[in-house]
Amino acid sequence: MYFDIKDNWDDACQTGDVTAVKVFLAQGLNVNMKFSAHSETPLMSAVSGNQLKVVKILLARNDLDMGATDQDDDNCLHWACLNDHADSIALLGQDMRMTSYIINKKNSNGDTALMVAVEKGYLSCVEELIKLDGVDLETKNKTGVRLEDLAGGSNKVSILQCLEKGKLRVSAIAPINSRAKKLKEAAKDIQDLDDNLEAEKKALAAQQLTEIFELNEEQEEAEGMFDLKQATDLEEYTKKRKVEKLQFSKHLGQDRNVLDERHRRENSELNEDYIANMKRVEGNINTIVTPPTPECPICLELMSPPTKIFTCPNGHLECGPCKQKVAQCSICMKPVMGRATAMEQMLRTLYNKE
Repeated sequence: MYFDIKDNWDDACQTGDVTAVKVFLAQGLNVNMKFSAHSETPLMSAVSGNQLKVVKILLARNDLDMGATDQDDDNCLHWACLNDHADSIALLGQDMRMTSYIINKKNSNGDTALMVAVEKGYLSCVEELIKLDGVDLETKNKTGVRLEDLAGGSNKVSILQCLEKGKLRVSAIAPINSRAKKLKEAAKDIQDLDDNLEAEKKALAAQQLTEIFELNEEQEEAEGMFDLKQATDLEEYTKKRKVEKLQFSKHLGQDRNVLDERHRRENSELNEDYIANMKRVEGNINTIVTPPTPECPICLELMSPPTKIFTCPNGHLECGPCKQKVAQCSICMKPVMGRATAMEQMLRTLYNKE
């Protein structure tokens, strides 16, 4: 009976039977149970069938182990890539528990999920994986082969272009991420300062109440010691205590004013640093990374889109305006035959001008 339930649990996840999945979870079945076929978990089964509704139900569980692996050390991202399910990758990547360790986890063959997608030529999976923060685009397999050398299938050129874009993106946002981290730390310092100030205020208030209470107790004890004949002394003593209370309250108020002023000054300095850092980050975000672009050997101008590019039989390039002026290649002196359409298409892709 146990194995029947286990098999039904696996089938429900893989086929997208949402009702059955909810019933199994309500009955207390382990959300991280490993099935007998490949030691896969319910999340892996749901991802293998691209059952997004089931994936969402499982991700809503706090006790879900996203980093769980099967008998081949494949995790949920490996399963999505093995089955070419980019939608599942995008959904998994939105979860806060998706760490760089899970993203770059290597299976028993030494392959990350990205390596699997690149090698199988699954372009949509590659595009989703390189969007994940912390993905390692410089990783190598057990034999030292890079991602670029693993690319295969009919999408090889597109995958190579995708990887190049990913590397440009990582290099562009690295300093921004660093500054953002510093800004978060500065914001945390401000919050800690506010918390410390509030704690000090509460401590001062508690101290004030305690001392006032003690003074009142002393006063009551003193009043009990005096009789009617000592009414004058008692009055003087009461006046003295009132003066002491006033002096204490005044002193306490001065201390509080000094503390408030110090907090305002430190808070102002931190806010100024925060605003300055935010302006630098905004400036960096607007910085545009220029893709690698060939230049015309005649006019030495970059041949970026929409420049028409022509080529000689030996593959030497020159721009359209120079081709109208010079009939022969400036490098090998061969006649310029026609358009270099492949180069123009690649540059349009790099410049996002499809």
